[in-house]
Amino acid sequence: SLQGYFQRPTLGRGLATLDYDRDQQNDFVATHCDENAVLLRNTTPHDNHYLHVELIGTSCDRDAIGAKVTVGCGELQFFQSLVAGEGYYSVSERRLTFGLGDADKVDFVQIQWPDGMVEKMENINVDTTYRIIQGQSFD
Repeated sequence: SLQGYFQRPTLGRGLATLDYDRDQQNDFVATHCDENAVLLRNTTPHDNHYLHVELIGTSCDRDAIGAKVTVGCGELQFFQSLVAGEGYYSVSERRLTFGLGDADKVDFVQIQWPDGMVEKMENINVDTTYRIIQGQSFD
């Protein structure tokens, strides 16, 4: 059980995030030195909103590593950078997940691409995954 996993000591090596079961909640895979990897599924009940952002670079590298994304909802702003790895021999899903709480709309998404280009999109739907290709508008 998940509770049992956290109640015993383990020697961890890496941690990767992904939405394994496509329920719009981040799950985790933990790797260890002396035992098998473990999938930790997030089954937390929630009524909150989210936004997923997938980036594809064109004038910068295709994976857009180093891109900085800001999401604005009313007076709140959320920020994430797209990174290459987060743990020893671990690579997370290349999708940024923004938890929006009870916000029912996103005012803007701003992307600062690794090559310095900045793009801003407005009036974005919540509970959606957007694949954004550098230099191309989206609806």
